[in-house]
Amino acid sequence: MHGYTDTPIELAEQDVMNVKVYTESLSEFILTCSTPMTIAIQGDWGSGKTSMMNMIRNEIESQIVPVWFNTWQYSQFEMASYLSVSLLSNFLEKIGADKESQDFLKGLTRGLSSFGKTAAVAVTEQLVGGTIASNLKDKLTENVAPQDSSKILEELRAKIGKAVNAKLAASKKERIVIFVNDLDRLAPEKAVELLEVLKIFMDVPQCVFVLAVDYGVVTLGLEKKFGVTVGHAKGKSFFDKIIQLPFSIPIAQYDISGFIKNLLSNMGIACAEEEITAYRDVVDLSIGCNPRSMKRLFNSFILLNTVARKKGLFNNNEGEDIQAQDTQMILFATLCLQMAFSELYDYMMKNRNDLDFEFFVSMRDLEAIKTNPAFEELRTNLPDKDNLYYKKIVRFMDVFFKCIKKDDDIEMLSESELENFLNTLSFSAITANTHEDVRADKTQVIGNIQRFNDLDSKLTQLSNDGVSENALKFYKLLFDLLSEAAKTRDYIRIHHAKTLASVGDMRLKDGKGRNVMYVDNPVKKTGGFWLIVSEEGGSLEIYKEICDMLDQNTTKSIDFIKDTWVRFTPSLVKEVGEEQYFKILEKTVNVFVNTLSNKDFR
Repeated sequence: MHGYTDTPIELAEQDVMNVKVYTESLSEFILTCSTPMTIAIQGDWGSGKTSMMNMIRNEIESQIVPVWFNTWQYSQFEMASYLSVSLLSNFLEKIGADKESQDFLKGLTRGLSSFGKTAAVAVTEQLVGGTIASNLKDKLTENVAPQDSSKILEELRAKIGKAVNAKLAASKKERIVIFVNDLDRLAPEKAVELLEVLKIFMDVPQCVFVLAVDYGVVTLGLEKKFGVTVGHAKGKSFFDKIIQLPFSIPIAQYDISGFIKNLLSNMGIACAEEEITAYRDVVDLSIGCNPRSMKRLFNSFILLNTVARKKGLFNNNEGEDIQAQDTQMILFATLCLQMAFSELYDYMMKNRNDLDFEFFVSMRDLEAIKTNPAFEELRTNLPDKDNLYYKKIVRFMDVFFKCIKKDDDIEMLSESELENFLNTLSFSAITANTHEDVRADKTQVIGNIQRFNDLDSKLTQLSNDGVSENALKFYKLLFDLLSEAAKTRDYIRIHHAKTLASVGDMRLKDGKGRNVMYVDNPVKKTGGFWLIVSEEGGSLEIYKEICDMLDQNTTKSIDFIKDTWVRFTPSLVKEVGEEQYFKILEKTVNVFVNTLSNKDFR
């Protein structure tokens, strides 16, 4: 597999989006509708308008006289100013109009040429209003006798009609179908100009026009043309006068799951249906179903997948439950993040050494994204700051988090999961439009996780980060107690990373180990920290014991997550006071260690 080009498909057999029913229905309409008829195939840039026109043309070309006009070539080299005249001339030439008709149009063109591009544009713009200003009469060539402008218009339309009838009689066909492609590549005002010309000069019987157009381009063109904001009603009125049948590309009906499955299969990635659904969900909530965007996405995926394989990124580390397909899924989701939410991707790259479980909790919380001071830099750089865009981020990050999660821990990230994600995040930067330095730190780095060999090294890092000696005393107490317990219990494993510490029981998960406690860095002023313990670590017993200590059933700084994890917030130290906080930490470690010690793994 060598990637996907942006070349539109030509034949229905190449259709992987399953839009055959739409192309066949449009084809039938074109063959049987009254004429003249103008059909607009509407859709965003890259949504598949050209592919649909190609399939329609191939479906009906044996029964009609097809004329294809690419406007994209006029969007280059300042040629767009001649577009209107070129369309007329091109049409007459392609249908084999007689010399008289072609010479008539050429005479008009030569008469305007000496006045340059501005005059050419002025002709079309003034014809739209139904009149030609008196100063324009003087611009006509001497080869065309001075006459009323309306007669020139009628004469040209009659010659076009005559040429159409002659072509149909010679070919024994009933209609000419003119496909006008790539209108959205023109400057919006030029696209409007072309639509006006179609209405005035080429609105003749036995002709059907099929236009690839974006309604938004038309509205913008009207605004630029008249220098005022065009409301929906005025834009729709203009569109309705020219277009008799609007047809919107049915992106919502595209078989995206089948498309993704086909692309993955071409890459040699076999996926179950639920995995295809996961890929589909990530696409839906990020770049959407635009075929051009999806091709860009998969080209990046193919490249990174190849590099990752050669670098051994998909090789499992001994004792870890991260499979190659898991990493591929994370890589794919990260690319979707990169393409659809580039500012968020840049923020995560810049702060990648500070990303932890709580970051993902906050990014799936609408109020946290909108108000958390930690995200002020992110909010400043976001292109949209309305509630709808924030909700879009939350929905995507919820699915993104599920892609990272691979073990059975509910609503938690294991150290191996976080490490695998951070490795993938840094690796993905080679296809990003970002200026951030993506090199990992070189001091005590395992993968992309900065780890510390002992508690003293971790305490030094916290001190350097501004955590006071007084605030560190709680964190130091907790890990002194845990380290003491680990000396006689070789199954307890303690890891200190830059923003998160974890405590694991190496007997769990068939000897591969699982984290049963997480501790965030302490708050600089108070020294309180997030502390989370799983069911295997005695979460329920800890919750009951602490509530009994506080002589109450609950406290606002302690909660129970989905009846599985007990969680202490940093504000607990302020709520209960320092002396009581020391006792709570001691009791927590005591229950935690006893719970692990009493487990029977025989």
